[in-house]
Amino acid sequence: MHYSRYLMCVKEKRILSPKEHVHHKDHNQLNDDIDNLEILDPRAHNNIHHPLHEIVKLKCPNCTKEFELPGREYRHRLLKDSTYMTCSYRCSGQMSRATKKIPYKFR
Repeated sequence: MHYSRYLMCVKEKRILSPKEHVHHKDHNQLNDDIDNLEILDPRAHNNIHHPLHEIVKLKCPNCTKEFELPGREYRHRLLKDSTYMTCSYRCSGQMSRATKKIPYKFR
């Protein structure tokens, strides 16, 4: 058992269930002050510690508009090997037309 979990058990005067997580408010694992600890349910714990829930701010290369993407969608688009991320399907279509090579016989 972690010391921080033990401290919360003593403070609450009960044994914490396996689903309950002890969270350090200042994100410093060495600071086990009782005021720095809180008990979280699994959903709240995932919202704090899961990096995919962050918001990523980007700038559209086509219209220079700033937009935000959830971290999960941003990483999904990176995995699809896209070279640029646009703010909308319209901008994406314009970018693909602009970057598409024109066949030699139509030049």
